[in-house]
Amino acid sequence: MKQMSFMIESQTELKSIRDELNANEAFLKAQSVLLHIFSPYAENELLENWIMKINYFFGDIKIVGTTAGGMISNNEISFEAIELVFFIFEKSDFEIKTYDLNVLSVEEVRNDLIDLFSNIDHIAGVEFLTTLKTNKYISLLDLISENINFPLFGAGAWCVVFDENTLPKIFNEDIYDDSIVVIVYYGEELHIKSDYCLGWVPLGKEMTVTSMDGDYCINEIDGKPAVSIYEKYLKVKPDSHFFEHISIFPMAIIREGRLIARTPINYDKQGRLFFNADVHIDDRIRLSYGNFSYILKDSREMSEKFSEFNAQSILLFSCRNRLNFFGEKAMREVEIYNENSLVVSGYYSASEIISKDNKINVLNSSLVAVAMREGDVNLTYNCDQEKIVSNQSREQIPYLDRLLNFLEVTTQELEESNRKLEKLATSDGLTGLYNRRGLEQLFTYEMNKRTDNQNLAVIMCDVDFFKKVNDKYGHNIGDTVLKGVGHAIEKCIRSQDSAGRWGGEEFMVLLPNTKLKIAKSIAQRICKTIAELNFEIVGSVTVSAGVAVSDDETLMENVYHKADTALYIAKKNGRNRVEVFREDTV
Repeated sequence: MKQMSFMIESQTELKSIRDELNANEAFLKAQSVLLHIFSPYAENELLENWIMKINYFFGDIKIVGTTAGGMISNNEISFEAIELVFFIFEKSDFEIKTYDLNVLSVEEVRNDLIDLFSNIDHIAGVEFLTTLKTNKYISLLDLISENINFPLFGAGAWCVVFDENTLPKIFNEDIYDDSIVVIVYYGEELHIKSDYCLGWVPLGKEMTVTSMDGDYCINEIDGKPAVSIYEKYLKVKPDSHFFEHISIFPMAIIREGRLIARTPINYDKQGRLFFNADVHIDDRIRLSYGNFSYILKDSREMSEKFSEFNAQSILLFSCRNRLNFFGEKAMREVEIYNENSLVVSGYYSASEIISKDNKINVLNSSLVAVAMREGDVNLTYNCDQEKIVSNQSREQIPYLDRLLNFLEVTTQELEESNRKLEKLATSDGLTGLYNRRGLEQLFTYEMNKRTDNQNLAVIMCDVDFFKKVNDKYGHNIGDTVLKGVGHAIEKCIRSQDSAGRWGGEEFMVLLPNTKLKIAKSIAQRICKTIAELNFEIVGSVTVSAGVAVSDDETLMENVYHKADTALYIAKKNGRNRVEVFREDTV
């Protein structure tokens, strides 16, 4: 078996991928090939266009796909590129089935799947892809649990931009927002192993689910509106930033001797919480919190056990909550699996699916890893690190007691936790500058306070050839460069200005009441200062900058677009320079 993964942002890249495949001996001799597509785009028209183009270049290859909250490929996480993952099987095969749960009942799908499983010899594993629009698939998984003796794994679709008009999708021959796609992998020499890790630590008081509305809606916890626990223990009220604040505090539930997490996906005015996985009346829950080093430790233990398996392919289904928690350090977890496999692919999902101990579990805030290979393999693999243990066995975590105290209900602790959450929400974890959300809040503030004769200038800076730094020296060195660039920008601006990391290697500076000429001068000072820096190992780097002025613009995206256009021109004109936006340059 061979896995080949590609991140692409333009359809023009499809031809070169096809040419690379046609020059690959494993591809030319393959028994079967399956193409997974992980897409940031969920708009039907755009998605249809991409699928049409992919079918044009790879029409003889079967495809399955899902929209995703982020794409994982080798040493890269992307929120803009489409990921193509080719599973090239030397001697094995697969079968794909799609079920529309608006048309078929759960019982009908269950019966068809059982027939399918019984009629295929040497099943190595089954992959489940589903959407958030229905929870019927959870009942289906319960019904087929006793009929499987092979790994079952998968995830729920998500998307980078998710609102009521843009729903996550899965696709096979068509695009669906209320269906499931099932892939059955089989072959005498095909072996698949799957496992999951959580890493979150339960904290504080144990509470009880006292009222439910169905299996996915909690009305009350300890007799009070469910949403009130976040205000009581974290001082977080339901508002437009509610889910940003609570995502790193999932509910921890002990279910059949294992720790699982549940994270709300919605709430209503009655204080009810809605989930994309089942919760039971009388479930005992506690809020939980993640420890960066402990989560990585869990992932490393699982990865090391996979190394004994000699995987030819590793597929990751990681909860979007883990991405929220890790932030800029998200690549650290992916890199652990790269150490034991040449190709790692996957995506950030809404929920994760895995079979353990004759039970199919739907998880939140977890990482499901799937290893595949053809040929002989050591089959002694066994992973039970997620068995529940007492808090005493985790005493090696040096700050556990402080985290426990963190959730104690005292005014001082609540105020402290609220301040920390607010800082987390507006600060970039790597550079210490404002993050994107913080910059957006500052932009609104500055625009609201300015008078008719005042401008708000914006500088967009981008580190030139930064990908080469990461590729050549690694992400740790790349992070050092980004910290140095951020520090230099901060030194170059005035006390009334604000700097932040817009994303990746891109930085933004907001300059209140500043004319275009002054803004350009500050941008030039930034470029000159950074070019004179000397980074250990890397040496010097440069930045390009684009400058624009808000004038009477009220929307940040309009001003950002202007500055970004000027930045693009600076890149086009040779980099390490400043360009100013003018209408005649568009």
